[in-house]
Amino acid sequence: MTGPLLIVVTYPDGALPGALFRAFRRVRRDAERAGYNARIELRPASDVPAAAAAVITATAEEFPVEFDATLERLTASGKLRRGTEPPRTVAVHRGFRALGDRARLGD
Repeated sequence: MTGPLLIVVTYPDGALPGALFRAFRRVRRDAERAGYNARIELRPASDVPAAAAAVITATAEEFPVEFDATLERLTASGKLRRGTEPPRTVAVHRGFRALGDRARLGD
């Protein structure tokens, strides 16, 4: 059994654009929730490990499209699969009371 596939997102050395960081966090969270067996890292362009299965270098505007295309390409080639665990879900809370009866505040 192999470990998670390494996907590296690069940014220019010494300058991480805020828009790229926000886009990276969004797509990494979406990939984790979808249950992909991948480790997605954000690194400077000069620090890309040799073990990376895919390297994405794009501007913040192009990044989500490039990331989705990379996931599709890796999935179609059979290198990337969804994990054995079901995808994560998001718990929705209203105020201090959780929906459902999982957590109740004491009176």
